[in-house]
Amino acid sequence: MVEAQRADAWVASFLNEKDFPLYPKWHFDRDIEVVIFKKEKAAGWTGTASLRDQKVGWMRDYGFDRYIREPMKISEVDHYDDAFKLLAAGRFDYFIAGQKDIDEVIKKTQTNTAPFDIRPLMNLGVYLAFANNARGGALRKIWDDEMETLHKTDAFKAAYKKYDQPYPFPLNN
Repeated sequence: MVEAQRADAWVASFLNEKDFPLYPKWHFDRDIEVVIFKKEKAAGWTGTASLRDQKVGWMRDYGFDRYIREPMKISEVDHYDDAFKLLAAGRFDYFIAGQKDIDEVIKKTQTNTAPFDIRPLMNLGVYLAFANNARGGALRKIWDDEMETLHKTDAFKAAYKKYDQPYPFPLNN
Protein backbone atom coordinates (compact mmCIF):
# COMPACT_ATOMS: atom_id res chain seq x y z
CA MET A 1 0.00 0.00 0.00
CA VAL A 2 2.90 2.38 0.68
CA GLU A 3 4.43 1.59 -2.70
CA ALA A 4 1.07 2.34 -4.38
CA GLN A 5 0.83 5.47 -2.17
CA ARG A 6 -2.46 4.31 -0.66
CA ALA A 7 -0.84 4.46 2.80
CA ASP A 8 1.54 7.01 4.27
CA ALA A 9 3.88 4.58 6.04
CA TRP A 10 4.37 1.06 7.23
CA VAL A 11 5.74 -0.05 10.55
CA ALA A 12 8.67 -2.44 10.94
CA SER A 13 10.84 -2.17 7.86
CA PHE A 14 14.57 -2.74 7.96
CA LEU A 15 16.64 0.09 6.52
CA ASN A 16 16.64 -0.08 2.73
CA GLU A 17 14.63 -3.29 2.82
CA LYS A 18 12.77 -1.94 -0.19
CA ASP A 19 13.88 0.65 -2.71
CA PHE A 20 10.67 2.68 -3.00
CA PRO A 21 9.98 4.23 0.44
CA LEU A 22 11.58 7.15 2.22
CA TYR A 23 13.50 6.06 5.31
CA PRO A 24 13.98 8.37 8.28
CA LYS A 25 17.18 8.89 10.23
CA TRP A 26 15.74 7.35 13.41
CA HIS A 27 14.65 3.77 13.87
CA PHE A 28 12.22 3.00 16.69
CA ASP A 29 13.39 -0.47 17.64
CA ARG A 30 16.03 -2.98 16.69
CA ASP A 31 16.10 -6.65 16.00
CA ILE A 32 19.02 -8.59 17.36
CA GLU A 33 19.92 -11.15 14.73
CA VAL A 34 21.70 -14.28 15.89
CA VAL A 35 23.64 -16.99 14.12
CA ILE A 36 23.16 -20.62 15.10
CA PHE A 37 25.65 -23.37 14.33
CA LYS A 38 26.91 -26.69 15.67
CA LYS A 39 29.21 -26.31 18.66
CA GLU A 40 32.08 -28.03 16.86
CA LYS A 41 32.29 -24.94 14.59
CA ALA A 42 32.57 -22.56 17.57
CA ALA A 43 36.37 -22.52 17.72
CA GLY A 44 36.55 -21.29 14.13
CA TRP A 45 33.88 -18.57 14.50
CA THR A 46 35.31 -15.14 13.64
CA GLY A 47 32.11 -13.25 12.92
CA THR A 48 30.56 -12.69 9.52
CA ALA A 49 33.83 -13.67 7.78
CA SER A 50 33.10 -17.25 8.92
CA LEU A 51 30.02 -17.26 6.67
CA ARG A 52 32.14 -16.95 3.52
CA ASP A 53 31.26 -19.73 1.06
CA GLN A 54 29.27 -21.60 3.73
CA LYS A 55 25.76 -23.03 3.57
CA VAL A 56 23.70 -20.35 5.32
CA GLY A 57 19.97 -20.44 5.90
CA TRP A 58 17.29 -18.03 7.01
CA MET A 59 13.56 -17.49 6.70
CA ARG A 60 12.18 -16.96 3.22
CA ASP A 61 12.38 -13.35 1.99
CA TYR A 62 14.47 -12.11 4.95
CA GLY A 63 17.31 -11.15 2.62
CA PHE A 64 20.12 -10.97 5.17
CA ASP A 65 22.53 -10.93 2.25
CA ARG A 66 21.71 -7.19 1.98
CA TYR A 67 23.53 -6.72 5.29
CA ILE A 68 26.27 -9.35 5.09
CA ARG A 69 28.88 -8.74 2.41
CA GLU A 70 30.32 -12.26 2.37
CA PRO A 71 29.46 -14.63 -0.50
CA MET A 72 27.31 -17.45 0.90
CA LYS A 73 25.42 -20.48 -0.35
CA ILE A 74 21.97 -19.29 0.70
CA SER A 75 18.91 -21.41 1.40
CA GLU A 76 15.59 -20.20 2.72
CA VAL A 77 13.09 -22.03 4.91
CA ASP A 78 9.42 -21.45 5.64
CA HIS A 79 9.41 -22.50 9.31
CA TYR A 80 11.83 -21.69 12.11
CA ASP A 81 11.63 -25.15 13.62
CA ASP A 82 13.22 -26.49 10.42
CA ALA A 83 16.43 -24.59 11.22
CA PHE A 84 17.62 -26.86 14.01
CA LYS A 85 16.75 -29.99 12.03
CA LEU A 86 18.64 -28.77 8.97
CA LEU A 87 21.64 -27.72 11.05
CA ALA A 88 21.70 -31.09 12.82
CA ALA A 89 21.53 -32.90 9.46
CA GLY A 90 24.39 -30.82 8.04
CA ARG A 91 22.22 -29.20 5.38
CA PHE A 92 23.15 -25.77 6.79
CA ASP A 93 26.43 -24.71 8.33
CA TYR A 94 24.80 -21.62 9.84
CA PHE A 95 21.29 -20.29 10.34
CA ILE A 96 20.51 -16.59 10.87
CA ALA A 97 17.36 -15.42 12.62
CA GLY A 98 15.96 -12.85 15.00
CA GLN A 99 16.80 -13.62 18.61
CA LYS A 100 13.19 -13.12 19.76
CA ASP A 101 11.94 -15.50 17.08
CA ILE A 102 14.46 -18.21 17.93
CA ASP A 103 13.79 -17.86 21.66
CA GLU A 104 10.06 -18.38 20.99
CA VAL A 105 10.72 -21.44 18.79
CA ILE A 106 12.99 -23.02 21.39
CA LYS A 107 10.39 -22.48 24.09
CA LYS A 108 7.45 -23.65 21.97
CA THR A 109 9.13 -26.75 20.53
CA GLN A 110 11.33 -27.46 23.56
CA THR A 111 14.28 -27.81 21.20
CA ASN A 112 17.42 -29.23 22.75
CA THR A 113 19.95 -26.50 22.04
CA ALA A 114 22.88 -28.30 23.70
CA PRO A 115 24.50 -29.28 20.35
CA PHE A 116 24.31 -25.70 19.08
CA ASP A 117 25.98 -22.38 19.67
CA ILE A 118 23.78 -19.28 19.38
CA ARG A 119 25.64 -15.99 19.09
CA PRO A 120 24.67 -12.39 18.37
CA LEU A 121 25.47 -11.51 14.77
CA MET A 122 24.14 -8.01 14.10
CA ASN A 123 21.57 -5.45 15.15
CA LEU A 124 19.15 -4.23 12.53
CA GLY A 125 17.20 -1.05 13.13
CA VAL A 126 13.44 -1.27 12.66
CA TYR A 127 11.95 1.76 10.91
CA LEU A 128 8.82 3.44 9.75
CA ALA A 129 9.02 3.48 5.95
CA PHE A 130 7.22 6.45 4.43
CA ALA A 131 5.55 6.84 1.04
CA ASN A 132 7.81 8.47 -1.52
CA ASN A 133 5.72 11.59 -2.04
CA ALA A 134 5.39 15.08 -0.53
CA ARG A 135 3.19 13.88 2.34
CA GLY A 136 5.58 11.01 3.13
CA GLY A 137 8.50 13.44 3.06
CA ALA A 138 6.73 15.78 5.46
CA LEU A 139 5.87 12.92 7.81
CA ARG A 140 9.46 11.68 7.72
CA LYS A 141 10.67 15.16 8.70
CA ILE A 142 8.20 15.30 11.60
CA TRP A 143 9.31 11.84 12.72
CA ASP A 144 13.00 12.71 12.65
CA ASP A 145 12.54 16.11 14.32
CA GLU A 146 10.42 14.65 17.12
CA MET A 147 12.70 11.66 17.64
CA GLU A 148 15.67 14.03 17.87
CA THR A 149 13.84 15.92 20.63
CA LEU A 150 12.78 12.74 22.44
CA HIS A 151 16.32 11.40 22.52
CA LYS A 152 17.38 14.40 24.57
CA THR A 153 14.93 13.62 27.38
CA ASP A 154 15.49 11.35 30.34
CA ALA A 155 11.82 10.33 30.19
CA PHE A 156 12.36 8.64 26.83
CA LYS A 157 15.02 6.29 28.19
CA ALA A 158 13.01 5.81 31.37
CA ALA A 159 10.03 4.52 29.37
CA TYR A 160 12.13 1.65 28.01
CA LYS A 161 13.39 0.86 31.48
CA LYS A 162 9.89 1.04 33.01
CA TYR A 163 8.60 -1.58 30.57
CA ASP A 164 11.76 -3.69 30.84
CA GLN A 165 12.66 -3.23 27.18
CA PRO A 166 16.19 -2.88 25.85
CA TYR A 167 17.04 0.66 24.79
CA PRO A 168 17.45 0.31 21.00
CA PHE A 169 19.67 3.33 20.46
CA PRO A 170 23.31 4.12 21.20
CA LEU A 171 23.58 5.39 24.76
CA ASN A 172 25.48 8.52 23.71
CA ASN A 173 22.31 10.07 22.24
